[in-house]
Amino acid sequence: MNTGRIVNEKLFGKTELKSEKVELALMDNIKQRHKLLSQDKNRIISLTTEFFKQRRQLTDMLNLASETALVQQKDIASAESSLKELGIDNKILFQYKEMVDESLFEIKDAKNKI
Repeated sequence: MNTGRIVNEKLFGKTELKSEKVELALMDNIKQRHKLLSQDKNRIISLTTEFFKQRRQLTDMLNLASETALVQQKDIASAESSLKELGIDNKILFQYKEMVDESLFEIKDAKNKI
């Protein structure tokens, strides 16, 4: 009987140690993942904040560029009218008019993307 008790103590003692090691390893894994997850969360918050800041700046820049292009468009129309009244060929303004049209298209496209 003494031998059976010794065998049981040895078996159950090792089993308890093994299960404690497994539980400790699981806890270590949980703590490590929690630390990584916390770092990821902080990085996501930082990137999200920066993203919205950049988005606001881009929106402001697009609005300013749009206003500038519209003023340029009016000035070109005025210049075309003046040149026509003077009998001067207004083809000189074509490149500017084309550039403004392209700019307005690009601005509108960019606004639709954000």
